Amino acid sequence: MRGRVRSHDEEAAKAIIKGMEWLGVKHDGDIVRQSQNKVRHCAVAADMLKNGKAFKCYCSKDELEAMRAEAEKNKVPFRYPGICCAPGFVAPVGIEPVVRIRTDQEGSTGWDDQVQGRIDFPNKDVDDFIILRADGSPTYLLAVVVDDHDMDISHVIRGSDHISNTPRQLQIYKACSWAPPDFGHIPLIHGPDGQKLSKRHGATGVEQYEV
Repeated sequence: MRGRVRSHDEEAAKAIIKGMEWLGVKHDGDIVRQSQNKVRHCAVAADMLKNGKAFKCYCSKDELEAMRAEAEKNKVPFRYPGICCAPGFVAPVGIEPVVRIRTDQEGSTGWDDQVQGRIDFPNKDVDDFIILRADGSPTYLLAVVVDDHDMDISHVIRGSDHISNTPRQLQIYKACSWAPPDFGHIPLIHGPDGQKLSKRHGATGVEQYEV
């Protein structure tokens, strides 16, 4: 098992590591902190731009909100219409762009989930999502794929609330010509109030089970 910590709270990170050790789950190599890999994440995005797998987007927040509102009005999933990668588009001056992946528009993206069975998403519903923000910082979707690839992760086991992230992550794997890991999405555990348990809502830390 590889160890990666995303928490910005060092005490929380220590609690995660201690809990895993108590369970007898050992990690291979050093603990990787995602925030330390920004240069690598940005380098992958730069390669995707160079290879035509991504493009710069200059659309403002207001413009995007108007597009989403129009999609909602028409009761269709919002998909970025590719304005900034259209032939003849001239980049405006003085605007820092985000970087979007150029996702497939035809067919579907799917995988054989280790828990849920076969899952397929129509590519028309997978947006050209952002992989680098305007300030140059990577989004979760890019960072997690790059880190998992670099760490030779073979299996990703997580909550079913991440199912919608998987086709997007698979698009990044494809754009980079990397073999994806096997995915397994487990049902969520909910509390008496019906809300899912999390570190912010009612979850019990592993260390509380120690005797």
